[in-house]
Amino acid sequence: MSSGEAHLHVEIDDATTPVRVVAVGEVDAASAPWLDEAISVAVSSGAGAVVLDLGGVTFLDSSGLRVLTAAVTEAERVGQRVAVSAASQVVERVLSMTGLTGLLDP
Repeated sequence: MSSGEAHLHVEIDDATTPVRVVAVGEVDAASAPWLDEAISVAVSSGAGAVVLDLGGVTFLDSSGLRVLTAAVTEAERVGQRVAVSAASQVVERVLSMTGLTGLLDP
C-alpha cells in the first residue's frame, strides 16, 4: 500500500508469525489511514499477534499515535497483541514523550 502524496509506504507480511506490518515514511493526518487499514487487516488475520516495524518512519504525529493506541485496543478486544518490534529514533522519542513505550516489544 502506498498513500501517494502522503509519503508513506506500508506492507503486510502475513507469511510470518506473527504477522508483520512494515511502515516507511511519514505518518501524519493524511497517511495515518493507510497504516490504520494495514494494521486492521493484520489483526483480522487472526494470527494472534501483529508486529509493527516502524524503523523506517521519519515522522509520527498525533494521528499516528491515535492509530497505534486504537490498534492495541482493537487487538486486545479480539484476544490478540500488537507490539512495535522496530522503531526509528523519531518513533522512540514520541512513544517516550507520550508514555507509550509499553508498545515497544521487550
